[in-house]
Amino acid sequence: MSMTRFTAGTQYGDWKGTAAADEFGTGSSFDELFEATGKVNKENELLIGFEFYIGENSFFYLAGYFHPKSNSNPHGWIPSLNDDFKKITKPIPVRKIEVELTLEQFLKYFKRLNVILIKHGLDISGREYEEISEA
Repeated sequence: MSMTRFTAGTQYGDWKGTAAADEFGTGSSFDELFEATGKVNKENELLIGFEFYIGENSFFYLAGYFHPKSNSNPHGWIPSLNDDFKKITKPIPVRKIEVELTLEQFLKYFKRLNVILIKHGLDISGREYEEISEA
């Protein structure tokens, strides 16, 4: 069993940052991509995160991370699960489910997708900035 962190990384790490996304919500769910594999038990586990990777030569990779629903609230209430995670110090056990699809198919699941990348070595993630006009 390998252990890693919920942190993005690339071979050289020239740029690092944050990302946020909005699903369309009605009519489709991002979870359905993983449920369609037949490897997800949606009654007992839920998607807690996912990663996607775009590599050279148009290579696209997508994997979802599933965790059992919280014992304190088996309906999948995220605040209960988050409280559970705060109480444990060991790595979070997850099941990784990989999905095959194209980048174009993947992007159709989002209403909005925003990524901010900052030059490696600069510790300014989350900092306010002010746009200045050209001189």
